[in-house]
Order: sequence, then structure tokens, then C-alpha cells
Amino acid sequence: MDAEDNSFRRSEAGSAGRALHADALTARLLAIATPGNARRSGECCSIRLWNEFAQMLHGAPKLGEVLVVTGNEGAILGERREYPALTFSENFLRAQAVDGSLDIEFVPWGGGAVVCHHHGGSGASQTIEFRDCTNAVIHKVCLTGSSLPDRFVEWVEHHQAIGEFTNAAPAPAFAPSRWQTVQQRHWLDYDEVVELPGQALEGILQYACEQEATLRVVVGNEGIVQSSELTPRSVRARGSWLFTSDDTVGLHFDPDRLSTQVLHGPAARNGRHASLQFKSFSEDGALRLALAAPAGMAEDEWADFLNTAIDHL
Repeated sequence: MDAEDNSFRRSEAGSAGRALHADALTARLLAIATPGNARRSGECCSIRLWNEFAQMLHGAPKLGEVLVVTGNEGAILGERREYPALTFSENFLRAQAVDGSLDIEFVPWGGGAVVCHHHGGSGASQTIEFRDCTNAVIHKVCLTGSSLPDRFVEWVEHHQAIGEFTNAAPAPAFAPSRWQTVQQRHWLDYDEVVELPGQALEGILQYACEQEATLRVVVGNEGIVQSSELTPRSVRARGSWLFTSDDTVGLHFDPDRLSTQVLHGPAARNGRHASLQFKSFSEDGALRLALAAPAGMAEDEWADFLNTAIDHL
């Protein structure tokens, strides 16, 4: 397992599904798993899923409240909620949440599995993990204490793998996703970008905590982009990563992996203006996180908030 997977797993293992009894639910899942689909390794077991991703996610809202998680090597965004209803393209290669919270391209997706972890006396977590064609985890659906175990067992039974199934499909030749092609740092016009210091993201979040302000956080990868509205209460360290949250949304990010911070908008170098976004890029120039205006906030009000937050750095 690579470093990205380790950080992804560490960040969610303690927060999802502790109220669910490990032995009872895991035993039920293993009982319905067909031969060859279930694997055990120490305190972890997994059940392979088939690769009909559109069908899987179409049924996910029936699971009750879950933790919806999307991540990359530099940022991880999670929200406790019912999985959003999706609309699908005619060829089922793309999907969008009706409420705008998810934008999905299935072509880079490589496989899925249900992963169950036993955490000793603290309970268990049950998670649906989706990986891309390089075997990196890109999206998770984690059960919570308010999820519906019976429906989850039915969902797993219906979507488990059929026949031979490898851990990860070979990477195909496919066109880059919209997230990948539109959001490369070196493609942004010079006049629309203001470079910011490396601590800008942490500073903006700290300022939002002080002002009790809400902002829209966007985190994505080549297969899926997730956005959630967050009213951060504090920014604290978890190892080399930083974490902020409110009652339903949590954001983990690694400042060392988000090496470039910019303000992006029309004529950004002409001073204070509307239509601004804050964007964080990895060292290779790929967009990993963005901050935008929450629903109902005027663009000029959001621009004033961002500029004032930057002035406080």
C-alpha cells in the first residue's frame, strides 16, 4: 500500500462505523461472499466488488447516512450525509450529483472492494473503497452509526465480484478528465493568477474559524470531484497533515504536498475583484484543492472575504 493509501486510511479509520459491532456485521458480509471474493489479513478483511460503478453508486443512497470521502495525495474531504442521488450520461461513463456535490468520470476507475477493519475495543469500520487504474484509492463510502446494516448487506451481495477479478485493471489509454485538463497550473493565464505564500490555505481556514465563516471546499482527482460546504472551527495538526471540521464535514490536507497556492480569477492582478477562487496545486502542477463561495454568497462578498483573509497572513 502506498503513502497515499496509508494517509487516506488513517484519516477515516477512527471516524466511521465504530457503533457497528465488528463480529456481527463482518460475519454477515463474509457469509454472503462468494468463494474467492473474501480475503483476510490480520484485523482487516475485504470483499471484492464488480466493476459496474454506475449501478453501485445508483443504489448507494439506500444505505442511510454514510461518510462520503474523496481524496488525493495532498487533500481528503469527507462529509457525513446520505449518498447523493446521481444523474448519469447516456453511456454511463459520467455522473453528477443532483445537488452538485459530486462530478464523476468512471473511465479512470479500476475496481472496488468492501473493506472491514476491527479496531480492538473501539469497534469496527466498514468501508466501500474505489480505486483507479493505478490501484490508488480515489473515493470511499464509509458506514456510520446511522447507516442501515441490512441494506448494506443486500448491497454487497448484489454488487460483489463475479468470476475472475484482478486487484486492479491495467491502465487503459483514455482522454484526460475535465478536472485534469482544465485545472493544470501551467495553463492558467498569467493575468488571472496571484501567487500566494505556502501557508495561505492554513491562514484562510484560520481566518474562517475566527469569522465563523462558511466556504465551499472542492477536492478531486482524475476520477471524481467532491465539494462540500464547511464552517471550520479550528485547524489542528495530525502528524504532518492538518485537519479542520464542523459537525458534518472534515478536511485533511498536507501542506508539503500542496506546494503552490494561488488566487485565480479574471484580471486577478488588477486588485480586489469578484469571481475569485483559491486553488492549491501539487508539485507537478495538478489541482488538488480549491475554495469557492458557498451557496447564497455574492461573488463580491466572497472576494472581499478572500482578500481580507490573505491580508491577515
